[in-house]
Amino acid sequence: MNHILPILKEMLSKPKLQRVPEQMVMALEAQTQDFFNFGLGDTALRAAYLFHAKWASRTFANCKRVLDLGTGPANQLSILAQMNPSIEFVGVDLSDKMLELAQNNCAKLGVKNVTFVQDDMTQLSQLKAGEFDGVFSSVALHHLPNELDVEKTFKNARRVLKDRYSVYITDFLLVKNEQSIRYLLSLNETQPAVFKQDYEASLRASFPKRDFQRAASQYLDEAELYTSFGAQFLMVLKTPSYDLSQSAQSLLNSELERLSPATKNIYKSLAILMALRGMF
Repeated sequence: MNHILPILKEMLSKPKLQRVPEQMVMALEAQTQDFFNFGLGDTALRAAYLFHAKWASRTFANCKRVLDLGTGPANQLSILAQMNPSIEFVGVDLSDKMLELAQNNCAKLGVKNVTFVQDDMTQLSQLKAGEFDGVFSSVALHHLPNELDVEKTFKNARRVLKDRYSVYITDFLLVKNEQSIRYLLSLNETQPAVFKQDYEASLRASFPKRDFQRAASQYLDEAELYTSFGAQFLMVLKTPSYDLSQSAQSLLNSELERLSPATKNIYKSLAILMALRGMF
């Protein structure tokens, strides 16, 4: 019942919240590194990383070169690269300090199939047309100033993609009311306060679903948009999936085994919420 009431209220209410943009370039290096380290532990964040790594791996099964938009400290990309050692990944971020952290983090984890480029994801001026057969992005687009920048990002993502391409883009969606914000925050009570503050800022900076739908229909029309069932707080824009390789499945299984039952349940809950919207 604790979950049903806020979900029903979100489903049945009219949109009341306005988006509150946050800074595009994260400046606090120490905090960002702490965030990366937190994601290596037995946390809800780790469960989310593994969920998206699984589905992105299935999406990029036939790719050779994949671009990551807004790679940050490579928290999500490092997992994806480990699960797909035959794919060359290129991480793009606007912050040189962030890219330095990303390089150091990948080196510590022994990840060798990743390189990094400093660039604006809305421009991708350092990259040539048709360089990639896949584009990935994980919870980075909400840092963009406005919906026009989302369109620019999708437009340039399509420019650097080959004719046949794969896409896996995920981010939060702007929920309808304040109660839903509080409900989502309550599901992460074990997080340190500074991470909860960052999570709340991200939720408030999220774009409504229509902005992603509009940009995708213009530039990435081969991808389908999935949203979490009930309270639509999460979206995944992706092209068709393929079977997960045996090596990727083995690595995923070993990572899941390291999680506590409570964290495994978070992983399973994400899978159910997306499956109920057709992503299975």
